[in-house]
Amino acid sequence: MMAVMDETPRPRKTLSLKSGVLPAVIEGLHTAAPTVGARDVWKCKPCGAVVDLANGQTGEAVRCVSCGARLGLYEEFLKSDDESPKVRARRAVLPPPPPPKPAAIPEIKVRPRRTT
Repeated sequence: MMAVMDETPRPRKTLSLKSGVLPAVIEGLHTAAPTVGARDVWKCKPCGAVVDLANGQTGEAVRCVSCGARLGLYEEFLKSDDESPKVRARRAVLPPPPPPKPAAIPEIKVRPRRTT
């Protein structure tokens, strides 16, 4: 005995979306990052790279990490603005990073129902 095959497939269950309910992924996207202001730095005159003075010691020569140029003594970088330091670097102000772009809310696409 053979089972009778039906040509029409069973209808699928229709999903419904509740209004006012956002997925948990979207709720966590609106956290604000701490703001960082502009900072004063030294830039190498030969290549333009930012010079790191955090590891400097008194009496030690400061060198550029990018090009290896000898920029001057560490004490020269610490002098006040009134005195002109004799170094191969210039003072610069790095602007604060731009604020992050707000995350786009994904668009939910709904396919129209098929009519038979």
